[in-house]
Amino acid sequence: MNKPNKSGQVLLLTVGTGDGEQREATLYRPLRLSIEKGTFSEVILLPSLVSEEWAEQVRTDLASLNMHIHPLPRKKDEENADHCFNHFDRVLTELLEAGWQGHQIAIDPTRGTKMMSAALILAAVRRDVTSLRYITGERDTRGMVQSGTEQIAEFRTTRITAARRLDDALHLFQHGNFAVVLDVVPDPDLGWATLHWPEVYHPGMRAIRSLAQFYTAWDRLNYQEAHKVALNENDLPDGRWKALAPTLAVREWLKRIAGPFPEPDDESTRKQSKAPYLLRLAVDLWGNGQRRIKSGQLEDAAVRAYRILEMIGQMRLFERGHDSAQLDPRHPEIAKYVTKMAKNKDTPLSKNRDGTLMAPRERVTGLLRSMGDEMGKTLIDLGNDSLMSANVRNTSILIHGFCAKAPDGRVMAEFYRKLEEELLRPCLGEQRLNWLEWVKMSFDRS
Repeated sequence: MNKPNKSGQVLLLTVGTGDGEQREATLYRPLRLSIEKGTFSEVILLPSLVSEEWAEQVRTDLASLNMHIHPLPRKKDEENADHCFNHFDRVLTELLEAGWQGHQIAIDPTRGTKMMSAALILAAVRRDVTSLRYITGERDTRGMVQSGTEQIAEFRTTRITAARRLDDALHLFQHGNFAVVLDVVPDPDLGWATLHWPEVYHPGMRAIRSLAQFYTAWDRLNYQEAHKVALNENDLPDGRWKALAPTLAVREWLKRIAGPFPEPDDESTRKQSKAPYLLRLAVDLWGNGQRRIKSGQLEDAAVRAYRILEMIGQMRLFERGHDSAQLDPRHPEIAKYVTKMAKNKDTPLSKNRDGTLMAPRERVTGLLRSMGDEMGKTLIDLGNDSLMSANVRNTSILIHGFCAKAPDGRVMAEFYRKLEEELLRPCLGEQRLNWLEWVKMSFDRS
């Protein structure tokens, strides 16, 4: 259960040993200076076991403050960056769980070992702490700040945090989580976004969001919306992001799908003109299904595979001048198949009001085979796979059933490999094989 947000500020400071002969000047006074500059609801001292006693002295000197001490748990932890990080990260986590926000927390890593200082900064950046302070001043020949010259320099960690978030967004993008990128990289024109994103990042953020919107729309099969997205590759942060931008050829290809379903005036070529459009859709569904498999959405992948078989069957009929939803019973090829069905006592094709016939996917594959279409047998073989049977499809929770029917990911991936090798590649031919790479949206360069 989330606790209510706190009000005020918290300061965390590493505590070292200082110079044993000048502990007041080299340790106590700098710590007090940092603590007393600002109004903190809570102060947390982070010493090692060696410096814990001096942290206790600081708490005694400033007894009026709400001060806590969280020492490193073991001897020599102060020399181990991992141990320091784990401890400081745990302290910050407890603060966040108690209701503090990252922008309410400040850190001062001035005192302590270099490992302690580095670890506190890293832990703070990880937890979106935005304020860092450091005691500086005139230095002596040893590089130590001279007593009486101390000044507190304050920095914002937002640039580091923003760079880390962009890396997170890139990783998500490369693995196909396009919509999540829109959550990681907020709209810079929203006021609250400026807490964590310096203005220098805003152009890149807008460009990344446009890119994510483009691929998010494409990934959910909304080609029209994807086509409308204006992309600005020049503002993308670096070459890694620019490599994700779609090429002009990809955008033109997508534009063809985003357009209306072909309905030419010429009746003699109307059906044939629809075939390339369906092939594009089938190829894109294949790429979409690959991403569903990768993300473990196997039931969704199975539904897409079934639809691909339907589309390719319809496409092959279109190429021959037929429409599975309006088959002309007078056409010799159709009449021959209907006669064959009657002899086999198969369930007859459904009849439309205008007298044309309508064939489901299973009948389309049989019709193609009776016509001598080279893809007819392939469609039948793939359709006979246990994954694609009408019973399995209809009893899927996504259709009419109440439970998942898809097998494990390896079986589904193998079926998609068959779709590519046995169906899509032969239909595409050498000239259009690049379509398969375009629709994969495979950006993982690791």
